[in-house]
Amino acid sequence: MAKYSPSYLGLLLLSFLSVSTAQQQCPPEGVTFLPHPDCTKYVICDEGQDFLMDCPPDLYYNTETEQCDFPENVPECVGGTRPPVGGSTVTTSRTTTNATQEPPTTTSQPITNGTTAASTVTPSTTRPPTTTPNVTTTTVDPPTTSEPEPGVLYRCGDNITADSGRIDYKLSQTYDAEELCSFVIRVANHSSILFTLESHGINETNAINIFTLSELGLIDSIHMGPPNPLTEVYVSGALAVVVFRTNSNQGQGFSLSFQGLGRTANSKGVQMVFSNVTGGELTVPSWPNYIGTTNAIVLTAGNRKVQGSFRVLKLTISEENFYTCGSENTCGCDSLRIFSFVNNTATQEELFCNGEYHRSIFQTEGILIVIFRKFYDGGWGSAKLTWNIVDS
Repeated sequence: MAKYSPSYLGLLLLSFLSVSTAQQQCPPEGVTFLPHPDCTKYVICDEGQDFLMDCPPDLYYNTETEQCDFPENVPECVGGTRPPVGGSTVTTSRTTTNATQEPPTTTSQPITNGTTAASTVTPSTTRPPTTTPNVTTTTVDPPTTSEPEPGVLYRCGDNITADSGRIDYKLSQTYDAEELCSFVIRVANHSSILFTLESHGINETNAINIFTLSELGLIDSIHMGPPNPLTEVYVSGALAVVVFRTNSNQGQGFSLSFQGLGRTANSKGVQMVFSNVTGGELTVPSWPNYIGTTNAIVLTAGNRKVQGSFRVLKLTISEENFYTCGSENTCGCDSLRIFSFVNNTATQEELFCNGEYHRSIFQTEGILIVIFRKFYDGGWGSAKLTWNIVDS
């Protein structure tokens, strides 16, 4: 029976956590996997820092294989709860939400993206009782919200590894002004992606921006929605960042499906979107099994353009250690690339992989995208990322 690696599969959403002192603590050194009382979750410990992870839908974390597995292979989990045995579970003070969120409460129409169709939420047909004599009145119960559909991303920051799927963002809902909503898609078994704009109510210019990236940098860049009349676009690459950018609140959301095409690419790695406006810190790599991977880290200021006059999102790169292995524009081994997204353009700001002078501070009112490639094992190929909102 097939098993799923939590490093490469799964809809990964990381959160910095505080581990209860009453339960097992993360060891101060090395990388360790720890179980969680909720069998659908597990904890990765990296040099004492704990990260709460979610298994893909309908899978439980297997402590023997250290992988997400089918429930029948995890017999100690009854009803999705793991009993504490000798204090071997970890209790966290915060929880993360799986990257496949509950769908919007508004009605969405069935949308076909090749093999799957969206769930339809029927609007309430409840009517007040009539006072007409000799008429039998019937009260219809309101509908029950359907379960989230596998393979569909609903909220800013959602990400997925799948051969096909769909983004349904604020369907039939009014979007906010100055949104910068990011989604990360990896079609691990393919080398290109077909995007189809199934439906939208967008009243913006170039609101949907799609960028495909590899360890060598930006591959393709395309805009969808007005004024682009195309409903289908084909882009190269197995890793894509989709950014929904708005200026006003004069429109509604969209449904964008994706389908992996082309030869097997075997794209591996993790993708993360950090949207905490208070900032954060991350040392890369901070996940296991990272050799031969291309990893995407997206930094936003609460999924919006940075708010406030003279305020910016600041990223500082420190403790970087990259083996000299490439020219000014290319890298033959481990590398770290910094991209900024402002208005409708993604621009490479810096490349870490050679002995030349590197900038260490990056500032933007939009989004910063970090692409970390880990090609070789060894002491090099690492860096510390620190970001926060500051006065420019």
